[in-house]
Amino acid sequence: MDQPTFLANVEASWEQLLSSIENVPPVIREVPPNPSEAWSVKDVLAHISFWDDVAIHKLQGTARPYADQDVDAANDIEFRRSRDRTWDDVWAEFNTKHSELLEALNAPIAVELNEISEDTWEHYDEHRQWLDAWLEPMIR
Repeated sequence: MDQPTFLANVEASWEQLLSSIENVPPVIREVPPNPSEAWSVKDVLAHISFWDDVAIHKLQGTARPYADQDVDAANDIEFRRSRDRTWDDVWAEFNTKHSELLEALNAPIAVELNEISEDTWEHYDEHRQWLDAWLEPMIR
C-alpha cells in the first residue's frame, strides 16, 4: 500500500473512531460495559495510544515498548499501568500519540507500511466496532 492510501485509511478510521467516542456518555467512560469485560472506554483509548506508540517506534526503527513480551502480555502490562489514570489524561495522550503517529508517517520510515496497519487503522476499526456494538442499545 502506498503512503497516501495508508494515510487516508488511518485518517478515515480515526475519524470514525472519534465519532463513536463522541457517543459515549461521560458518566460511563470509565466503567466496563458489563461484568465480563475488564476494560472501559478509557482503557481502550489508553490501549490504542500504546499501540500508536508501538507503530511510531516501528516507523522510526527504534526499540518498541515491551518488545520482549507477546501481545497479550504487553496489553496486560499497559492496562495495569494506565487503569488509574484520569479520563482527561488518557484523552490527552490519545490525541497526542495520534498526532505523533501522523508526524512519523510523514517522515522517512524504517518499515513497510503494511507492517503497522494492525497497530493503526485496522486496530482503530476493531475497537470502534466493539464500541459501536456496546453503545448500540443505548443510542437507539
